[in-house]
Formats: sequence, structure tokens, C-alpha cells
Amino acid sequence: MATNGLDKPLEDLIESDLLDLELNQIPEGLRLEFKSELNLDRDKDKAEAPKDVTALANTVGGRIFYGVAENTLPDGRKVAGSIQPLTDGTLSSRLRDIISGNCQPRPRFKAHEVAVTNGFVLCLEIYPSFGHDLYMVSGFRDLRFYKRTNDATQLMSEPEIREAYSRIAASRATLEASIEAVISEELKARADAEESVIVVPCYGRPDLVDPRLFKSLAQELREGPLHNHELAFLADYLQLGGRGYLSIFPPREGDSMERHYLAIRKNGLVHYSLTPILRGPAEAPIYVLGMTAQDIAIALLIAQFVLTRASYWGPVRVIHHLNFPRAAAVHWAERTWPFTREIPAGEAIQTIYEVNLRETGNDFGPILRELLDQVCHNAGWAQCPWFENDGKLKPESERALGSVTKFFKS
Repeated sequence: MATNGLDKPLEDLIESDLLDLELNQIPEGLRLEFKSELNLDRDKDKAEAPKDVTALANTVGGRIFYGVAENTLPDGRKVAGSIQPLTDGTLSSRLRDIISGNCQPRPRFKAHEVAVTNGFVLCLEIYPSFGHDLYMVSGFRDLRFYKRTNDATQLMSEPEIREAYSRIAASRATLEASIEAVISEELKARADAEESVIVVPCYGRPDLVDPRLFKSLAQELREGPLHNHELAFLADYLQLGGRGYLSIFPPREGDSMERHYLAIRKNGLVHYSLTPILRGPAEAPIYVLGMTAQDIAIALLIAQFVLTRASYWGPVRVIHHLNFPRAAAVHWAERTWPFTREIPAGEAIQTIYEVNLRETGNDFGPILRELLDQVCHNAGWAQCPWFENDGKLKPESERALGSVTKFFKS
């Protein structure tokens, strides 16, 4: 399928996708910009990059392709032209430094080099603020705010800046209330679950996962994040309902000790939970930390897939909820010796308030570490014992985690 420059994950772009841009005359727009070159030895180019990046961040986010020419059609439209390969291997790191050092606050972005014949094209993906921040060019004696229009970067006027700051102040309270409401609703739906992992878009919309556009979601999950995964059966039981998609296994109570639950709501929320998660006899239950890492990872993987498919570029909130009917000893993984402490009975909620799953790519390590640290706080540890002080996994932890270690890139 031909790409439009925005519909494919950054890391999956290849040369043929860039050739398709010219072949299909993909136009520049609110989220897409083409630049034939990037010469960071010139002050003009150095000063231009922060303008373009903050403009996209202040608007709806998007991508800049450095190394793709821009053509002008007879009707005046600007469209993608031929590939103009870049060859300076230092451009990516230098561009990152220029953007990071000359924008306030620092925009969220990712740079990726797409290998092409005779060089590479540098693709910069910029994530929008969604009204949470307003980004200013703070270097090159600029100190101004920019926005993206249909095919250009423009200065923001003083009334636009004042209005933007007013919206930011007003939206934060309502945003927080909205997120808490949808999370509370999901936890009530699985009040019997001993563990829930909920990933909710901070700036979603009611029809983000539109069933008319997700007609083959079960098949896509089976061929995508659940491919060759032990939870692939969840795709087989996925059913569409009023609020979105729901998969429950086994489909009837009493068929198994374990009950898996996967909800993919129309607003983009993903909820995976399991009942029960405690192992062993009632008088001496065991909590397996390794299973929690796997549960969090699969929820993140499904959420990342669904939100990318829905072209959502914003941050998400990640909630890990434990609800133990009784205190449990902590084990590393199945068939290993327990730690020397236990997690008390009751509720425990671990939260990461804002993270961008497009930005993390395949590295869920920082998310998993943060949530596992918070879990271990309930047992009296300052941090999860799996990690060295520098954040790297200990060798014995890698053995306990098994396949989950692929999500730790540190």
C-alpha cells in the first residue's frame, strides 16, 4: 500500500515509501513538510529548524522530510518531489541538539534516518502539545511563537498567544477530570480483577477507534502485536459492542481459574486485566512480579498498535491497578525463590501520567521500570530489585523475565 508520509510508523519507512510520495504527488499540508536539503553549517538553516518544529508542535504535530524535494504544480500546490539524498552522518545528532537547545519548553520529537540510494533521508516526527504547552523559539535572538498553516510556518499573533495560554489554563482541569472518569468507569467494569492495566489517550476523541475504519481489527491484532503470542486467542474472541471492542476468555464463568479481559474502546482506551493473578494456597498466596511485567507489556503493545493505526500522535496515561484480597509474597517468576517481603492486601494504583508510545518505539523499558518500582514501593523497596543503580537489568533478572527483556533496551 502506498504511504502518504504519515500513515506508517517512523521506523518502518523505507526508500519505496519515499518514492511513493513523488509518484502520488503527496501535498505538503498541516502535518507534512518537505525540504530538499539540510545544511547545518549555515546559520539560516540552524535558525529555521526550531521555527518549523515549534510550529508543528503548537498545531497538530507532523513530519518533516529532509532530503525530499518540493515541487510546485500549475495550480500552485506544493507536492513531494524527488529524493535528494543526504550524506553527512552527523546531521541527525546536530539537528537534535539545535532543537533541544533553542526551544522552550523542549518539544517532543524523534529523528530517524531512512536509508536510500547514495545516502539517507532524515525524517523528523514532531508530537503535538494538544494545548498542554506552547512552544517558543528561544535561540537565535528570536523569542517568538510559530504555528503551522496549510503549507507554511507562520508567526503567531499576540491575540493568538494570549488565547492559547488561556486555553491551556482552562483545559488542564477538565482534561484531568475526563481522564479520571474513563479510568474509574473501566475499573468498575472489572471490579473483580486482581490486576488491570489501562492505557488511555490523554487527548483522544469519542470516535478515535471508528469501527467503520477498523473492520478487520481482530485479524490485524492476530497478525500484529499478538502474532505468535500466548495471548493470541484474545483476537479470536474479540466482539464489537456499543462502546467498542471486547474480548473475554474463557467466554463463560467457571471454565478456568484464569479469566482474561481485553477492551479496546472507541475513545482509544485499552484495558487488559486478569483474574486471579495470585498463585499458591489461600493461606500463603504468591504474587509473581514477572507476570505483571508481561501483562503491562502486552497492554502497551496493543495500545501502541491501535493508536498508531488510528493516527493518534499524542501522549497516553498508563494505569496499573492491583486489588489483592489478601497479602501475598513476592516472587521473581514462576518456580523461583520468593523475595523476603510481601505486598499487603487491598488496592494499589501505579501511574505514569504522560508518555508517548510513538516516541518510545519498541523500548518500553522506562515505562516498565517506573511501574515496577511503584509496585515494589508497596512491599517497602525504594526500587524494583531487578535493576542495577544505573537502571540496567541484573543478569538474574533477565533469566526471570524471559521474553519480556526485549522491551528493555537499556
